[in-house]
Amino acid sequence: MITELTKKAGTQPDQTAEQIVRTACQTIVNNIEQMFADWEQEPAYRVWEIMQKTTIRPNNIVGIGGAAGGIIPEVAKLMKCTAVIPDHAEVANALGAAVAQPTVTVNIRIDTERGYFTVAEDGSSGPVPKGRLFRDEDAAKLVRERLFSRADELNIKEYVNKIEMVHCEVFNMVRDWTAIGKIYDICIQTPRNILFYLGREEPTDEQE
Repeated sequence: MITELTKKAGTQPDQTAEQIVRTACQTIVNNIEQMFADWEQEPAYRVWEIMQKTTIRPNNIVGIGGAAGGIIPEVAKLMKCTAVIPDHAEVANALGAAVAQPTVTVNIRIDTERGYFTVAEDGSSGPVPKGRLFRDEDAAKLVRERLFSRADELNIKEYVNKIEMVHCEVFNMVRDWTAIGKIYDICIQTPRNILFYLGREEPTDEQE
């Protein structure tokens, strides 16, 4: 690809590569600046900003990954910050993936007026009792069953020992002043965790 770009640009390969890095870094900087600009437009942030009377920008740019060594110093330079690249940054993502506990999430929508449910993650669906025959405890049971079923399909059922609720919304369906059913939007997941720690002992409950 560099060769093709070099021919089109009429430059040397190293010059083309440098231009690609500069463009990528500028894109990152633009997105960071836009993120701060978006925050400044939030009403809660405006009140805080008026009280502080200062514009908040980062002092350090921290980066990990294989490209951190080539990108982070340039990004920090453009933002007038200090570049921070931790030791072993090039393999940090791989180490994180190796020690992270496998997780599973289920987003489910239950429509008791129509009498069916759908699962966003795999597109599966099925029938449910209509109207008042389907209760809140039935919804809780169904979403747990779907999570365990999905974990089994992913061969990670052994890691499902705890479940946490991400969000749950319930909407009453009314027609002609009569309740005809509910719509449930529920998301549950297994908690994010670390399987083991590298280079030191795993912390005890007291240390956590």
